[in-house]
Amino acid sequence: MQNGFFDELLKEENVDEETGEIKEPENDAVATDGVNAAEEPKEEETVEFSFGDLKDVTKEKKELVKEESKEKTKPKENSKPEKMANNEILQSQVENVSRETEKSKKQEKTEPKSNGLVKKDFTQALIENTLSKITDITSFSEETFSQKAKNCAIDIITSIDHTLNVNGYSWNQIDSKGSNLIMQIKRWAKLGIDVSNDKLYADIRRNGKTGMYDIAVKGQYQTIEKLITNFFNRPVFRFKTEVICVGDVFESEFDYATGEDRVVSFTKDLKVDRNKMDNIIGAFKILYYYDDENKIHQILTKIEKDRIMRAYEAASTKNVWNRDTQKMVKKTVTWEMFNSEDIRPFMKYPEDVIQDLTIVNENEDIDFNKEHKYQSVVDAESHSAETLGTDEEKVGF
Repeated sequence: MQNGFFDELLKEENVDEETGEIKEPENDAVATDGVNAAEEPKEEETVEFSFGDLKDVTKEKKELVKEESKEKTKPKENSKPEKMANNEILQSQVENVSRETEKSKKQEKTEPKSNGLVKKDFTQALIENTLSKITDITSFSEETFSQKAKNCAIDIITSIDHTLNVNGYSWNQIDSKGSNLIMQIKRWAKLGIDVSNDKLYADIRRNGKTGMYDIAVKGQYQTIEKLITNFFNRPVFRFKTEVICVGDVFESEFDYATGEDRVVSFTKDLKVDRNKMDNIIGAFKILYYYDDENKIHQILTKIEKDRIMRAYEAASTKNVWNRDTQKMVKKTVTWEMFNSEDIRPFMKYPEDVIQDLTIVNENEDIDFNKEHKYQSVVDAESHSAETLGTDEEKVGF
C-alpha cells in the first residue's frame, strides 16, 4: 500500500540534479527493531531540506509503515476466523436439532402402549369402550339412547377420568363393576344431566369389603334443579336458595286463594359469618314458575335447624360440611323440595327414563348415609395414593 505524501518526499530525496534520474537509496531509513536507524546525508548530496527535516520525515515513514502493517494484519469482515466461528455455531445448531430429533424418535418408540394404543389415546379408547357397552345395554332393553344422551355420557366419562388423574388414582384401584359405573353414566346421560353444566361430580370412597374404591356419580343441588326444570309439569322460571342465619329477618305468608306459601321479605345480617354452622338456623328455597296465563308463581320449601343437623350427623365425613357449610345446607333444602308434595307428584318423566330415576334415589341414599358398607370416605381433594398402577392396564370400566 502507498502513502502519497511519503513517496513524494522519497522521490525528492533521491533525484539527481544533473540527470534528473532517481538514485537508488544507499540506506533504508526504517529499522526493523523500531529504533530510528536513518544515516546522515553525505556532504556531496544536495537536498532542499535539512537533516532535521529528513529525520522527521523518516520518523513519519516509520509510523506510516507501522500503520500499514497493522492494516495488513487486522482481521477483515467475513475473515477466516469469523467464518470459522460462524461455521462452528451453525454446526452446533445442526447437532442440537439432530439430538432433539433422535430424542423424539426414542420417546415415540418407548412410549407405553396398551392394546396397541399410545397413552395419549387412552381417554378416547375409554370413551369408545364405555359408549359401546352402554349401547349394548340400551339395545338389549330396547331403550333409546339419543345423540344428546351420548354427549352427556362423553362429558361424564371425560370428567371422571380427569378427576382420577388429578387426584392420583389409577383405574386399577376402581371397582367399576361393583360401583355399577356403566349404569350410573347411562342413567344420568339419559336424564340429560352432565358434569360441565349440571354440577355432577365423582364421589370416591374406599369400600371396606373389597379394599378397592367405589365411584358414585353424584349431583350437587344444581343437578336437582336441572331435573326439576327438565321434568316439572310447569315451565320453571328460576330458583332462589338462601341460608337463614342468626340476625336475619324472614317473613312468609300462606295464600289461601292459590294454596301457595309466599316469601314476603328476607333481610340478611351482613355482619354474620354465613358459612359457620353455629350461625345457621334454617334455609329456604323458592321455585318460580309460569302458569297458563304466563303469570309467575312461587313454590316455597323451608327447613329448620333440626333438619340441617340430621343431614350433618348422617354424613360419614364432616370434611365437606365444615369446608363449605352453606353449599351443603342448600343441597339439603333442595332435596327437601324435590321430595315435597308440591314437586314430586308433578314431575312428568318419559316412560323411557323412569327406570333411570333410581340414580336419583341412590344419590339421596348416599347423601344421608343410609348405606353403611363404606369404612371411610376419601376426600378426593386431599387424597394421595401410595401405590398406583398404570392407566394402560385397563381400558374401559
